[in-house]
Amino acid sequence: MFSRTLRLGLGCLFVGSNLAYADAESIRFLPEDWIFSYETTNPNLWGVSWGLNNYMVPFRTLQRGKQYLESRYTNNWRFSSDHVRPGGVLMRLLVGTGLEFGAFMGSQNLHHQMGHDAAARELSRLWGLGPVPTRYGQVLPKYFPDGGELKQEERNTGGGADANTQYMVQPMQAELQFAYAEGKNILERDESNRDQVENFLIYRLRHMSDWFDEKGPMDQGFSDFLVTANPTQAQRQMYSSKPFSTDYTDYINTLNRIRYGVTSVGDYKVTMNDLGRSHAFQMLDPLFLVSAWHYGQDYVVRGNNQVKIPMLRLTEQLSYFPSFRIHFSPFGIDYFQDNYLRFHGALTNLYWTMGDNSYEKRYGGGVDIENITWRRVRLGLFGMIERQPLLSRITDRSTLPAGEIGQGHLACNGGGSIKFLLRRFQGDDQEGLFSYARAGAKNTSWFPGEYMTGGIYLQVGIGLRL
Repeated sequence: MFSRTLRLGLGCLFVGSNLAYADAESIRFLPEDWIFSYETTNPNLWGVSWGLNNYMVPFRTLQRGKQYLESRYTNNWRFSSDHVRPGGVLMRLLVGTGLEFGAFMGSQNLHHQMGHDAAARELSRLWGLGPVPTRYGQVLPKYFPDGGELKQEERNTGGGADANTQYMVQPMQAELQFAYAEGKNILERDESNRDQVENFLIYRLRHMSDWFDEKGPMDQGFSDFLVTANPTQAQRQMYSSKPFSTDYTDYINTLNRIRYGVTSVGDYKVTMNDLGRSHAFQMLDPLFLVSAWHYGQDYVVRGNNQVKIPMLRLTEQLSYFPSFRIHFSPFGIDYFQDNYLRFHGALTNLYWTMGDNSYEKRYGGGVDIENITWRRVRLGLFGMIERQPLLSRITDRSTLPAGEIGQGHLACNGGGSIKFLLRRFQGDDQEGLFSYARAGAKNTSWFPGEYMTGGIYLQVGIGLRL
């Protein structure tokens, strides 16, 4: 009865269209991992790594349910045997992609809850920088009871330059890490579900939108205003109409003024223009451009639920794809160049990284391996070594003296993950219920998506692959 009513309603809404049940092949979705994990070492931090598994599950569930209904009852808005009719393309663009992008932007708050709030909790718990509540509702999407972000006064760290720069750019770091994780997912095989590719594009576009919100100039007056403990009413009125918020501007200001003691905006070595170039650089990432093109081609135009992400075939079994990404460290802008190699389903990323090196040198590299499969087990390994400055201004509020600038150390981070299939469902590709664990060790240093404090970390959880 429900299916007949739904079809009747859609038929009345789109008069003259040929809405019909889709066949089983057209609504096929490839297996994906859906994981819930728990950080046993720091259960109240709920940072980016926790968010990668857990935070997006409610949105992904709604997204997949919507996509299934569209596939089942409207055949992905194919109004005839000709899949490329303008009406269907428009419906897939607006109702398919547009509504999901709007739902993501409207119902999630990845920017704050996995960004500012995650950084504030780490700085509070591990560095003693101000009391921050640890209620679970802080990391729930807005449509859950009590889901919301920390109040501004609850997020006040009061630390030094390294703490404040991390706090200001943690939202962008979270968005970039979400995109990095989804990018690996869509490169593990020749075809991915449309929701996986769409989410990769959403994470990247969400990050890029931050820049468009904050593309205004940094002048001396605004720089002074940002570090004024008790600004005058005249200053507040003068800068209240700035056409951007202060995440990036605070980052640039704190990095130059507080860490390195450069008070004149004209002498800044890391500038707003550098941020603009880094965003333009990332928009040219081959993985972003290829994903956007094939998503438009395979889903928006043709109405398929699978999107092909072609890699360069080096041999019969070995494929390659180049990519690059950026991150914002407490020392400046860091550039990553990724080299993805896929062999028998296992995806390996051999990457190297280099900082802007405007004040202090950073360079290094790493390896990230996913989906090493053996019977019921899927393994992952990761490791990164980078020559970078010391995080010496987390609690220390003074600027670096000349003698400290250039003092570097080897930052190390390594570990692995395991997914063990507990119960197999009907189907292929190891569909079923699995246990999950991710563990590693690092020294006190900066790594994308990880806490700054050194030590051993562990996540355990359970998941479904379906």
